Amino acid sequence: MKCVRCGARASVRLRRHRTSFCEKCYTLYFERQVERAIEEFDMFRKDEKVLVAVSGGKDSMSLWNVLLEKGYRVIALHIDLGIGQYSRSSRGVVEKFAKEKGAELIVYDLKERYGKSLRTLIKERKKLVPCRICGTVKRYVMNRVALEHEVDCVVTAHTLDDCCAFLFASLLSWDLEQISRQDVLLDAGEGLVRKAKPLYRLTDEECRLYATINSIPFVHEKCPYSRGAISIQLKDMFDQLEKKIPSVKQQFYFGFLRRGKKAFQKNVKEASLVPCRICGMPTIEGRDLCFFCTLMRGEK
Repeated sequence: MKCVRCGARASVRLRRHRTSFCEKCYTLYFERQVERAIEEFDMFRKDEKVLVAVSGGKDSMSLWNVLLEKGYRVIALHIDLGIGQYSRSSRGVVEKFAKEKGAELIVYDLKERYGKSLRTLIKERKKLVPCRICGTVKRYVMNRVALEHEVDCVVTAHTLDDCCAFLFASLLSWDLEQISRQDVLLDAGEGLVRKAKPLYRLTDEECRLYATINSIPFVHEKCPYSRGAISIQLKDMFDQLEKKIPSVKQQFYFGFLRRGKKAFQKNVKEASLVPCRICGMPTIEGRDLCFFCTLMRGEK
Protein backbone atom coordinates (compact mmCIF):
# COMPACT_ATOMS: atom_id res chain seq x y z
CA MET A 1 0.00 0.00 0.00
CA LYS A 2 1.60 3.24 -1.20
CA CYS A 3 0.94 6.87 -0.34
CA VAL A 4 -1.23 8.39 -3.07
CA ARG A 5 0.70 11.66 -2.86
CA CYS A 6 4.40 10.76 -2.66
CA GLY A 7 4.56 7.03 -3.38
CA ALA A 8 6.17 6.13 -0.04
CA ARG A 9 4.85 3.31 2.09
CA ALA A 10 1.42 4.31 3.41
CA SER A 11 0.45 3.98 7.07
CA VAL A 12 -2.98 5.62 6.96
CA ARG A 13 -5.91 4.37 4.90
CA LEU A 14 -9.04 6.49 4.39
CA ARG A 15 -11.79 4.20 3.15
CA ARG A 16 -14.28 6.99 2.44
CA HIS A 17 -11.81 8.56 0.01
CA ARG A 18 -10.44 5.21 -1.25
CA THR A 19 -6.93 6.47 -0.68
CA SER A 20 -3.86 6.03 1.54
CA PHE A 21 -1.18 8.35 2.92
CA CYS A 22 2.16 8.21 4.67
CA GLU A 23 2.21 10.14 7.95
CA LYS A 24 3.76 13.28 6.46
CA CYS A 25 1.29 13.47 3.60
CA TYR A 26 -1.62 12.68 5.91
CA THR A 27 -0.72 15.74 7.98
CA LEU A 28 -0.76 17.84 4.80
CA TYR A 29 -4.13 16.31 3.81
CA PHE A 30 -5.67 17.05 7.23
CA GLU A 31 -4.46 20.64 7.39
CA ARG A 32 -5.58 21.26 3.82
CA GLN A 33 -9.07 20.01 4.66
CA VAL A 34 -9.27 22.58 7.47
CA GLU A 35 -8.06 25.36 5.17
CA ARG A 36 -10.47 24.25 2.47
CA ALA A 37 -13.41 24.48 4.89
CA ILE A 38 -12.34 27.97 5.99
CA GLU A 39 -11.94 29.17 2.39
CA GLU A 40 -15.08 27.50 1.02
CA PHE A 41 -17.39 29.31 3.45
CA ASP A 42 -15.20 32.39 4.02
CA MET A 43 -15.28 31.61 7.74
CA PHE A 44 -12.54 34.02 8.77
CA ARG A 45 -9.37 35.66 7.44
CA LYS A 46 -5.83 35.68 8.79
CA ASP A 47 -6.10 39.35 9.72
CA GLU A 48 -9.15 38.64 11.92
CA LYS A 49 -9.08 37.67 15.58
CA VAL A 50 -10.33 34.13 16.19
CA LEU A 51 -11.42 32.57 19.48
CA VAL A 52 -11.04 28.77 19.40
CA ALA A 53 -12.78 26.75 22.09
CA VAL A 54 -10.46 24.03 23.42
CA SER A 55 -11.71 21.30 25.72
CA GLY A 56 -8.48 19.30 25.78
CA GLY A 57 -9.89 16.55 23.59
CA LYS A 58 -8.35 15.31 20.34
CA ASP A 59 -10.61 17.38 18.08
CA SER A 60 -10.11 20.81 19.63
CA MET A 61 -6.39 20.24 20.26
CA SER A 62 -5.91 19.25 16.61
CA LEU A 63 -7.80 22.30 15.38
CA TRP A 64 -5.88 24.62 17.69
CA ASN A 65 -2.60 23.22 16.38
CA VAL A 66 -3.60 23.67 12.72
CA LEU A 67 -4.69 27.28 13.24
CA LEU A 68 -1.43 28.08 15.01
CA GLU A 69 0.65 26.32 12.34
CA LYS A 70 -1.12 28.22 9.56
CA GLY A 71 -0.57 31.62 11.13
CA TYR A 72 -4.08 32.61 12.21
CA ARG A 73 -4.60 35.17 15.01
CA VAL A 74 -5.78 32.71 17.61
CA ILE A 75 -6.91 33.12 21.20
CA ALA A 76 -7.78 29.81 22.85
CA LEU A 77 -10.58 29.57 25.40
CA HIS A 78 -10.78 26.71 27.89
CA ILE A 79 -13.87 26.53 30.11
CA ASP A 80 -13.13 24.76 33.39
CA LEU A 81 -16.52 23.20 34.15
CA GLY A 82 -15.49 21.78 37.52
CA ILE A 83 -16.09 18.09 36.76
CA GLY A 84 -13.56 16.64 39.19
CA GLN A 85 -10.51 14.86 37.81
CA TYR A 86 -11.78 15.07 34.23
CA SER A 87 -11.69 18.87 34.33
CA ARG A 88 -8.33 18.92 36.11
CA SER A 89 -6.79 16.65 33.46
CA SER A 90 -8.30 18.66 30.61
CA ARG A 91 -7.10 21.98 31.99
CA GLY A 92 -3.61 20.58 32.56
CA VAL A 93 -3.31 19.38 28.95
CA VAL A 94 -4.49 22.73 27.55
CA GLU A 95 -2.28 24.88 29.78
CA LYS A 96 0.81 22.78 29.05
CA PHE A 97 0.23 22.95 25.28
CA ALA A 98 -0.28 26.72 25.41
CA LYS A 99 2.98 27.15 27.31
CA GLU A 100 4.92 24.94 24.88
CA LYS A 101 3.53 26.78 21.85
CA GLY A 102 3.66 30.26 23.37
CA ALA A 103 -0.03 30.53 22.53
CA GLU A 104 -2.56 32.93 24.08
CA LEU A 105 -4.99 31.12 26.37
CA ILE A 106 -7.96 32.23 28.46
CA VAL A 107 -9.04 29.84 31.22
CA TYR A 108 -12.61 30.53 32.32
CA ASP A 109 -13.33 28.85 35.66
CA LEU A 110 -17.10 28.47 35.93
CA LYS A 111 -17.25 28.00 39.70
CA GLU A 112 -14.80 30.84 40.31
CA ARG A 113 -16.86 33.20 38.16
CA TYR A 114 -20.39 32.22 39.16
CA GLY A 115 -20.08 30.14 42.33
CA LYS A 116 -21.45 27.02 40.64
CA SER A 117 -19.73 24.23 38.73
CA LEU A 118 -21.41 22.17 36.02
CA ARG A 119 -21.71 19.35 38.54
CA THR A 120 -23.74 21.64 40.84
CA LEU A 121 -25.98 22.82 38.01
CA ILE A 122 -26.73 19.23 36.99
CA LYS A 123 -27.65 18.30 40.57
CA GLU A 124 -29.96 21.30 40.80
CA ARG A 125 -31.72 20.54 37.52
CA LYS A 126 -32.08 16.77 37.61
CA LYS A 127 -34.89 16.75 35.05
CA LEU A 128 -32.68 18.30 32.38
CA VAL A 129 -30.26 16.27 30.26
CA PRO A 130 -26.68 17.12 31.41
CA CYS A 131 -25.54 17.74 27.83
CA ARG A 132 -28.19 20.42 27.41
CA ILE A 133 -26.98 22.26 30.51
CA CYS A 134 -23.35 21.91 29.41
CA GLY A 135 -24.15 23.15 25.89
CA THR A 136 -25.95 26.19 27.27
CA VAL A 137 -23.02 27.06 29.53
CA LYS A 138 -20.42 26.67 26.78
CA ARG A 139 -22.34 28.70 24.19
CA TYR A 140 -22.96 31.50 26.67
CA VAL A 141 -19.36 31.70 27.88
CA MET A 142 -17.89 31.49 24.37
CA ASN A 143 -20.06 34.34 23.12
CA ARG A 144 -19.52 36.47 26.23
CA VAL A 145 -15.72 36.08 26.12
CA ALA A 146 -15.71 36.76 22.38
CA LEU A 147 -17.61 40.02 22.88
CA GLU A 148 -15.36 41.07 25.77
CA HIS A 149 -12.21 40.49 23.69
CA GLU A 150 -13.67 41.95 20.48
CA VAL A 151 -13.18 38.70 18.59
CA ASP A 152 -14.32 38.42 14.96
CA CYS A 153 -15.21 34.72 15.00
CA VAL A 154 -15.75 31.92 17.52
CA VAL A 155 -14.39 28.61 16.26
CA THR A 156 -15.48 25.22 17.58
CA ALA A 157 -14.05 21.77 16.88
CA HIS A 158 -17.25 20.09 15.71
CA THR A 159 -16.31 17.26 13.35
CA LEU A 160 -18.23 15.57 10.55
CA ASP A 161 -19.36 12.98 13.15
CA ASP A 162 -20.72 15.72 15.41
CA CYS A 163 -22.51 17.45 12.55
CA CYS A 164 -24.16 14.20 11.42
CA ALA A 165 -25.29 13.36 14.96
CA PHE A 166 -26.71 16.84 15.66
CA LEU A 167 -28.53 17.00 12.33
CA PHE A 168 -30.01 13.51 12.65
CA ALA A 169 -31.17 14.19 16.23
CA SER A 170 -32.97 17.32 15.00
CA LEU A 171 -34.57 15.36 12.17
CA LEU A 172 -35.80 12.67 14.57
CA SER A 173 -37.85 15.26 16.45
CA TRP A 174 -38.52 17.41 13.36
CA ASP A 175 -37.28 20.45 15.23
CA LEU A 176 -37.37 22.80 12.25
CA GLU A 177 -35.67 25.67 14.08
CA GLN A 178 -32.76 23.45 15.13
CA ILE A 179 -32.51 21.91 11.65
CA SER A 180 -32.34 25.36 10.06
CA ARG A 181 -29.42 26.26 12.32
CA GLN A 182 -27.41 23.15 11.46
CA ASP A 183 -24.73 24.98 9.52
CA VAL A 184 -20.95 25.27 9.48
CA LEU A 185 -21.10 29.06 9.61
CA LEU A 186 -23.52 31.20 11.61
CA ASP A 187 -23.36 34.92 10.88
CA ALA A 188 -23.04 37.52 13.62
CA GLY A 189 -26.23 39.04 15.01
CA GLU A 190 -27.27 41.51 17.66
CA GLY A 191 -25.10 40.51 20.62
CA LEU A 192 -23.92 37.34 18.89
CA VAL A 193 -20.46 36.74 17.40
CA ARG A 194 -19.96 34.84 14.13
CA LYS A 195 -19.42 31.09 14.69
CA ALA A 196 -17.62 28.55 12.48
CA LYS A 197 -16.83 24.81 12.35
CA PRO A 198 -13.60 24.31 10.35
CA LEU A 199 -13.45 20.55 11.12
CA TYR A 200 -16.75 19.71 9.44
CA ARG A 201 -14.91 17.93 6.58
CA LEU A 202 -13.01 15.62 8.96
CA THR A 203 -14.09 12.72 11.19
CA ASP A 204 -13.34 11.97 14.84
CA GLU A 205 -10.98 9.19 13.79
CA GLU A 206 -9.11 11.46 11.38
CA CYS A 207 -8.60 13.96 14.22
CA ARG A 208 -7.27 11.19 16.46
CA LEU A 209 -4.80 10.14 13.75
CA TYR A 210 -3.62 13.72 13.21
CA ALA A 211 -3.09 14.28 16.94
CA THR A 212 -1.26 10.97 17.35
CA ILE A 213 0.99 11.41 14.31
CA ASN A 214 1.95 14.94 15.36
CA SER A 215 2.37 14.12 19.08
CA ILE A 216 -0.35 16.57 20.09
CA PRO A 217 -1.40 15.87 23.69
CA PHE A 218 -5.09 15.32 24.43
CA VAL A 219 -7.33 13.92 27.14
CA HIS A 220 -8.30 10.33 26.31
CA GLU A 221 -11.10 9.82 28.81
CA LYS A 222 -14.64 10.90 27.99
CA CYS A 223 -16.72 13.33 29.99
CA PRO A 224 -18.45 11.32 32.76
CA TYR A 225 -21.78 12.98 31.90
CA SER A 226 -21.65 11.85 28.26
CA ARG A 227 -22.51 8.24 29.05
CA GLY A 228 -25.77 7.31 27.36
CA ALA A 229 -26.02 10.64 25.53
CA ILE A 230 -28.10 10.51 22.35
CA SER A 231 -25.25 12.11 20.39
CA ILE A 232 -22.91 9.24 21.33
CA GLN A 233 -25.51 6.66 20.30
CA LEU A 234 -26.07 8.38 16.97
CA LYS A 235 -22.32 8.58 16.36
CA ASP A 236 -22.10 4.82 16.94
CA MET A 237 -24.96 4.32 14.49
CA PHE A 238 -23.19 6.36 11.80
CA ASP A 239 -19.94 4.46 12.46
CA GLN A 240 -21.76 1.18 11.78
CA LEU A 241 -23.26 2.59 8.60
CA GLU A 242 -19.86 3.90 7.49
CA LYS A 243 -18.40 0.39 7.73
CA LYS A 244 -21.00 -0.86 5.27
CA ILE A 245 -21.29 2.30 3.15
CA PRO A 246 -17.97 4.22 3.13
CA SER A 247 -18.55 7.99 2.86
CA VAL A 248 -22.17 7.82 4.09
CA LYS A 249 -21.43 10.49 6.72
CA GLN A 250 -20.05 12.79 4.05
CA GLN A 251 -22.99 12.11 1.71
CA PHE A 252 -25.52 12.80 4.46
CA TYR A 253 -24.10 16.05 5.79
CA PHE A 254 -22.60 17.53 2.64
CA GLY A 255 -25.89 16.80 0.85
CA PHE A 256 -27.74 18.73 3.54
CA LEU A 257 -25.40 21.71 3.15
CA ARG A 258 -25.81 21.70 -0.64
CA ARG A 259 -29.53 21.01 -0.94
CA GLY A 260 -31.44 20.65 2.32
CA LYS A 261 -30.28 23.64 4.36
CA LYS A 262 -31.89 26.36 2.26
CA ALA A 263 -35.20 24.51 2.13
CA PHE A 264 -35.46 24.42 5.91
CA GLN A 265 -34.16 27.95 6.44
CA LYS A 266 -36.75 29.27 3.97
CA ASN A 267 -39.61 27.85 6.02
CA VAL A 268 -38.45 28.92 9.48
CA LYS A 269 -38.94 32.41 10.82
CA GLU A 270 -35.88 33.62 12.69
CA ALA A 271 -36.59 34.26 16.37
CA SER A 272 -36.44 37.85 17.62
CA LEU A 273 -33.84 38.45 20.32
CA VAL A 274 -33.92 40.84 23.28
CA PRO A 275 -31.37 41.55 26.05
CA CYS A 276 -31.54 39.41 29.20
CA ARG A 277 -32.67 41.45 32.21
CA ILE A 278 -29.73 40.23 34.32
CA CYS A 279 -26.70 39.98 32.03
CA GLY A 280 -27.75 41.81 28.87
CA MET A 281 -26.89 38.87 26.62
CA PRO A 282 -29.37 37.91 23.87
CA THR A 283 -32.40 35.79 24.72
CA ILE A 284 -35.59 34.94 22.85
CA GLU A 285 -38.23 37.67 22.82
CA GLY A 286 -40.84 37.04 25.48
CA ARG A 287 -38.35 35.71 28.02
CA ASP A 288 -37.23 37.87 30.92
CA LEU A 289 -34.00 35.93 31.50
CA CYS A 290 -31.66 33.99 29.24
CA PHE A 291 -31.41 30.26 30.00
CA PHE A 292 -27.91 30.69 31.45
CA CYS A 293 -29.09 33.20 34.06
CA THR A 294 -32.09 30.98 34.80
CA LEU A 295 -29.69 28.12 35.53
CA MET A 296 -27.38 30.19 37.69
CA ARG A 297 -30.29 31.61 39.73
CA GLY A 298 -31.68 28.11 40.25
CA GLU A 299 -35.04 29.08 38.72
CA LYS A 300 -37.34 26.65 36.91
